Amino acid sequence: MLVHRPMPLLVPMGGAISDFFDVLVDDEEARSAITALERGLDRAPARP
Repeated sequence: MLVHRPMPLLVPMGGAISDFFDVLVDDEEARSAITALERGLDRAPARP
């Protein structure tokens, strides 16, 4: 899930109670989903 505060981050959908980090994508949308994930990760600030 994308959150915008305090900065844009991808976080588990269940928040702190979730230990699932897999991304599920429909085969028909795979290329656009991968592109969107790459773009989001590229824009995200590096965390120490």
